[in-house]
Amino acid sequence: MRSGLSFCALHFTITSTGWVFTGVDPRARWDGFAIDLGLPLAEAIADALTL
Repeated sequence: MRSGLSFCALHFTITSTGWVFTGVDPRARWDGFAIDLGLPLAEAIADALTL
């Protein structure tokens, strides 16, 4: 099954027993990471969506 999403964020929580998947967010906030790390994430996502 395909969701049709071109981009999404997967959410996980770390517990005492390991990683637990908590959800999928199609409207994820990635811009903070891009700014903090100096990475061109907006450009990479735009390139991926226009292929």
